[in-house]
Amino acid sequence: MSNIYNLVWFLSISIAVFALMFYALQKVDYSKIFKANSTFQIKIVIVFLSLAISFACALGVLQIMQLIEAIM
Repeated sequence: MSNIYNLVWFLSISIAVFALMFYALQKVDYSKIFKANSTFQIKIVIVFLSLAISFACALGVLQIMQLIEAIM
């Protein structure tokens, strides 16, 4: 039962952080990094950065939750 509980927390945190990071990264000006008319490349970078950050945050929260569970 604990594995399902952890999976649900992991997925919900990942989705929430992904949405927030995707929205936040869209506000950054990428014109100094990429060439003009490279919107597809910028979108790909935003998606992958959002996925990486959301995975790292969810994994960190899940590990903290498991440490607290082990203490109790």
